[in-house]
Amino acid sequence: MSQELINAVRSKHIQDVKSIIASGCDLEHCDEKKMTALSHCCEVQSLEILKVLVSAGANVNHKDELGYQPIDIANWYGEYRNGAYTEQSKLMVAHLKEHGGESFNK
Repeated sequence: MSQELINAVRSKHIQDVKSIIASGCDLEHCDEKKMTALSHCCEVQSLEILKVLVSAGANVNHKDELGYQPIDIANWYGEYRNGAYTEQSKLMVAHLKEHGGESFNK
């Protein structure tokens, strides 16, 4: 069920994300790169899903295999896609910070 959460996040299927969370999945399940659903959410740049995951208790400071945390991923993918931080990325970073999120390079 936990890998299904990552798949739903990557597909940006918010209703599936909500259903899978409601079924009691492990929010901290990691894939082969030690990325959680929240990490993938930051990669695909979905503020709406990010809010659902954070509300459900996802760890906003989980480190992937390279030591990157959700804030770092949100920044990187926001900038990577457009050459400058996107408004979506800025909102995601702000939301993560409001909930205790930190960057690997404090």
